[in-house]
Amino acid sequence: MSNRLVEVTDDYRINGLLSGAKWGAEAAGSATEISYSFPAGSAYWKYSTEVDAGWYGLTSTQRPSFEAALQLWADVATVTFAQVADGVTYGDIRVAYSYVVEDDVSAYAYLPGPGQADTEGLITPNEQNGDIWLHPSLTDFSAGSHGFYTLMHEVGHVLGLKHSFEVEGSFTTLPALEDNTAYTVMSYTDSKAAGYTFQALDNSQYSAQIITPTTPMLYDILAIQALYGVNTETRAADDTYTFATRGELMTIWDGGGNDTIDLSNQLVATDLNLNAGTFSDVGQRQMMFAGDL
Repeated sequence: MSNRLVEVTDDYRINGLLSGAKWGAEAAGSATEISYSFPAGSAYWKYSTEVDAGWYGLTSTQRPSFEAALQLWADVATVTFAQVADGVTYGDIRVAYSYVVEDDVSAYAYLPGPGQADTEGLITPNEQNGDIWLHPSLTDFSAGSHGFYTLMHEVGHVLGLKHSFEVEGSFTTLPALEDNTAYTVMSYTDSKAAGYTFQALDNSQYSAQIITPTTPMLYDILAIQALYGVNTETRAADDTYTFATRGELMTIWDGGGNDTIDLSNQLVATDLNLNAGTFSDVGQRQMMFAGDL
C-alpha cells in the first residue's frame, strides 16, 4: 500500500510523537486498514540483515498477545488491522524474532516511512517498513509484563510514532517533564506514578519492577488519533470500570454512555478527576519493599 507524509501540527504533544509518515494514502486523520501477518518456517523476505542472522516466528500462544497490542491502538483510533496469510505475499506489519537484535535491546521496529515520496506526499514504502524484530529473550507477554509493554511500544512505531525524546525532521521532542511513561509509551523514562512491584527472593534480597503502562497513554492517544482519526465506538455503551489491587498505569478511553467507576474494592481515599486528559490516583503506590501491600 502507499503511505503518506504528515505535516507538523499546532499541538506540541502530538508533534513530540509523530515521525512524519502514516500508513495509507488517505490524509492524516482518516480511517485506515492495515494488514498484518505472522511469518514462520520458510517465509519470504526481500531483505537480509535480520533474516541472515537467524530468525523464527511467534508461537501460536504468543500471537494473541501481539493481536491484543494491535487492538489497544485500534480501540482509540479508526485504524483497523486485518490478518493475511504470510507467504509470497504478506502483511504490511510482520513480527518475528532475530538473533541480530543486540542483547541490550528488547526489540526494534521500522516506521511507515521513509520511502520514495512523490510531489503529493505519497510514499512507496521500503520492504522493512512495518516490520518488528524481537530479541529471543523476550518471551513473557502476559498482562503488565515488560514484554507486553514492548509490543505496545513497537506497534506505536510501526503505526508512525517516534520516540518522545528524539527529533525526526520537523517533529521535535516532548518537554523533559512530560517525557515519561505517564504521558506516552514511546518514552524511555519510566514514570513512578504507579510505584513498583516487589518480590522477595530470600531473607535478605528482593527484586523490584516498576509499573509500566498497560494501554497507550494520554499523548499517545492524541498522536495516533491525529494520524488515523478518533474511534468513538469503543466502550460507547454504559460501562463499569473497576481497578485491580495490584499496581496499574493506564488510561481510560470511552466512546460514550453513562459510565460507572466502581471503587468498592479500594481501602484508601481516591483522587478522581473526570476531566479529559487528566490524572487520577486510585489506591496506594508501593515505593519500597516492606512486605505485601
